Amino acid sequence: GEGVEVVDASDILSDLRYEKSEFEFECMRQADIIASAAVRAMLAVVRPGLRETEVAAVGDYVAKALGADGTGFETIVNSAARNRTCIGPASNRVIQEGDIVQVGLSPSYEGYKGVARRAFVVGERTEIQRQYFEALNAGYEKAAAELKNVVENDLPSNRVDLAPRNFFNTLTIDGENMKQFHFFSTCHGTGLTECLEPMVIHPERETLYGKNVGIMLDLGLYGHPNDSISGGCVENAFFKRGNELIKLTDLPVDVQDLVGVGL
Repeated sequence: GEGVEVVDASDILSDLRYEKSEFEFECMRQADIIASAAVRAMLAVVRPGLRETEVAAVGDYVAKALGADGTGFETIVNSAARNRTCIGPASNRVIQEGDIVQVGLSPSYEGYKGVARRAFVVGERTEIQRQYFEALNAGYEKAAAELKNVVENDLPSNRVDLAPRNFFNTLTIDGENMKQFHFFSTCHGTGLTECLEPMVIHPERETLYGKNVGIMLDLGLYGHPNDSISGGCVENAFFKRGNELIKLTDLPVDVQDLVGVGL
């Protein structure tokens, strides 16, 4: 009406979503418990001859059975060259012996999203696959160590991105420098969405994290021209409470020993 001013409150609402209460943290924690259990189930049943959708169905069932009320993204099962989609949903492709595979699930609990994402090989790793996973896992460990350092010492967030990026620049696999395959941000925010919350860190932007916030450490290497190492990721959920960093995902970095063990 007359004399009324319409004000864009998007920034206010965004800030409110970014900083998390203890109640929100508990919802995120439960979502990540569910995510870890569902990914463990998918890893356990993977074998040659199954369609990607069959593996995804196991994860979806476990997530719902444990109380998930939705998902942050369609459940990921990518095998062989399909890993180049980065976050593609499961297809009807039949998984083959020797395939590199990634699985990922983002359950929603009371609206808040969890995550767990891992890559592995169906069967024994070849020498080039061994090199790839050694690089991927080491890059994740460098990023995780720097995230802890950043949180505990109130340092700029871009350090978390630069640590693995600079490390990958020192590595070559099958004639390719590995830095080029880490082409997206190492960390992003989380909450009511899996990845569309503030803030996505950038190697050239020296921003500080908020006080109590959700963080997904999403360390991927995608797009190598060799199909046997076409892509994979280690993605874990964290909660920053002041200067304390709490890891919420309950999975080892390298999950190869969990593959095909059965439920």
